[in-house]
This record gives sequence, C-alpha cells and structure tokens, in this order.
Amino acid sequence: MGASKPSGVPARTLIERWQGGRWGLVPSPNAEGSDNYLDDVSGGNGDVWAVGQRVATGAAGRTLVEHWDGSEWSILPSPNVGRGVNAFTAVTEVSPFDVWAAGYYDSGRTHRSMVFRWNGARWLRQQLPRVRGAGDGINALAAGPSGRVLAVGGSTTNRGPGRSMILIFDGRTWRQQSIVRPPQGSSLSGVAASPDGRAWAVGAFGGSTGDRAFAVSTQGGSWSMMSHEPIGQVSEDLNDVASDGRAGAWAVGSSFSGGLYRTFVERTAGGPWSHVETPNLPNMDNRLLSVFALPGGGVWAAGSAWIGPRPARTLVLHRCPG
Repeated sequence: MGASKPSGVPARTLIERWQGGRWGLVPSPNAEGSDNYLDDVSGGNGDVWAVGQRVATGAAGRTLVEHWDGSEWSILPSPNVGRGVNAFTAVTEVSPFDVWAAGYYDSGRTHRSMVFRWNGARWLRQQLPRVRGAGDGINALAAGPSGRVLAVGGSTTNRGPGRSMILIFDGRTWRQQSIVRPPQGSSLSGVAASPDGRAWAVGAFGGSTGDRAFAVSTQGGSWSMMSHEPIGQVSEDLNDVASDGRAGAWAVGSSFSGGLYRTFVERTAGGPWSHVETPNLPNMDNRLLSVFALPGGGVWAAGSAWIGPRPARTLVLHRCPG
C-alpha cells in the first residue's frame, strides 16, 4: 500500500497483495485530477481500510479513504476539518462497524491532530485534549484490549525542540499520557498494542550527528523509555512497530552509515531491544516504513529502495516462522 508516480501523470494509489507465492498488484481507484497517496492500511481479508490524502492542482490536500469489500476497492466519502490542508496518516479497524482514522488538519495558523470514528454509517469527529505546543499531528494508531485506542505523533513548540505525543481513548474519552523522561526534539511514528495490555511506541529524536531511534512502552500506566541497542551508525530511526501477539514486538526503520541508508530492525521479547541483521538490495539506499507480525512468528516489513534521483522501488522483507 502506498503510491506510484508515473512520468507526466498524477500520483496513483498503489496496493499489492501476497497471494500464496508472489505479490500482485490489486486495482485501486483514484480521485481524478489529483495526486493520490495512501499512508496506512488495516483490516482482514474481506474488510480492509486504507487512508491517505488526495491533492488537486492548486488546491489544499484533502483526506482519502478507500475500502475493500472482499472483491474490489472503492473510494468512500471522507471527512475534513475546515478548508485547509487535511490528511489521514493512520487507520485501525476494530470491526467493520468500528474503524478509526487519524491525522492532521490546518487550523489556519498551524497543524492540529484529528481523529474520526466510523460507526458503520458515518464518520464522527472525536474530541481530543488540547496538546501543549504551537502545533501537533498524529502519525500512527493502534487498537488495544477493552476498547482502548492509542494514537502517537508529535507536537511543536514556539521555542526549542518538539515533543513526542501519546493520546489514549479509554472507551469514553481521549486524554494525553505522559512519558517518563522523554528525549528532547523527539517524535513518535509507530505504535502497537498486545492483547494483555502491553503497548510500545517508536520514533526518533535529533542527536549530535543525526537522528537517534528510541522506544517507549507501558503496561497500563505511564510510558517509560526502553533500553535500546545502538549500532554505531551516523543516524538511525524507527518508523513502525508491531506486536507479536505475546510479550514481544518488532520495530523497523533505517540507519545511515554516511554512505547508504540500510534497513534497520529491532526486536524485544519483553526486555531490552536487540538488533536483528537484515538484508539490503546492493548499491541502493534501503529503508523500512511498516511492519506486520503474525502470531505464529512470521514477520513482514515493507519500504522502498532507490539509487540517487531515480524512482524508488518497493521493498519487502519476510522473516519465516521459527
């Protein structure tokens, strides 16, 4: 899931599906006269949701929602806040009649977070707590047990570095959660929850030579920094995290050695994070943007690979169970 940019025409939605032995393109619709981008996907075989943004020439970007009904993809009417830029960056499906989509909108002076909930008939805007800072936005969502939903991203300040942001829906209202001693200048880009109430979030903060990856976790209370294994690169970041359905999780991103970007994967079994060696396409920049872990131990990670100004190509890694 993502976008492709053929030469001379607007960007088009890109959806591929693993069908037992290989990946195949799945036809997906586009808003005509606009660039179309998909940023996140959630759901099962017969009911899948994808969200992103469409941008018409000379116009503000607007949200984009597509739905798979088991046989084909279609564009559904999607909500926006005001007349400025709107974008959905995350989606999580609890059931076909309970879907959450989040992102940001232009409030006139800055970007602000937004969350909508699909009840099977229409999208309902959620009341969010006021986040301290000049602006904020949501990068990822995850559904947890007992009706909980987690949203992570970042906020900006008028002066000084930005801050990581975690919001939680407890079944009734949204509220902000705190992180114990978070790094300055940080933002969270991925979040995952397990059935037993554990949750993880990953992201990056600015270091002296480049970005530094970090992770936080909770078992229902405040979020705490997790021990992280540095790999001695100029820069490293984590873009997404997935629960393995037990006490552990997988996180993916990229590292930069000063020459090429390389895939970067870490794993926790409930304790400190440890680095996992992964392959790369030779003589190309490689990065991972999303990850999905199966209960049986299999893991899928997707991203892109590119050479200089040439068009990027899709990249998929698979770890077999066992």
